Amino acid sequence: MIMAAARSVSDVRVQLWKAEPVPFPIQPVTLHFKDDNPGPGTPARLSIDVPAGPREPTVFVDLLAQREKLPFFQVLHTVPNVPHGFMLARQSTLTLRVTGHDARGRMRRFTAGLNESNELTMAAADKLSWWRRGLPTRRP
Repeated sequence: MIMAAARSVSDVRVQLWKAEPVPFPIQPVTLHFKDDNPGPGTPARLSIDVPAGPREPTVFVDLLAQREKLPFFQVLHTVPNVPHGFMLARQSTLTLRVTGHDARGRMRRFTAGLNESNELTMAAADKLSWWRRGLPTRRP
């Protein structure tokens, strides 16, 4: 997931608010910011400041991961002492919530799952034609 801001926004949080039909064990759960990999005993960041920028992404959030071709995927979250749970390899609807200081929060729904080649796919939930084509999230 990527974010760009027309103006600087502080204390930005991105959460997996809801997962359906199989709920993630902890909901809502704060998601992992890209490249935020603290050492043992140091907690991951729960929020970040997003600088103003044009339409290009300025902050990336890790949402899902899959080990190559395995028939499941996991949510990348920041809850200490809770392993990254594996979700079933069926189509799931994920509701994400983004909030920030002095900014209107937003909620968006995405469809995620594995296509026929066991590649992780994701699309806006209201654009299922993209999902049916089975395009992978990774681009060469």
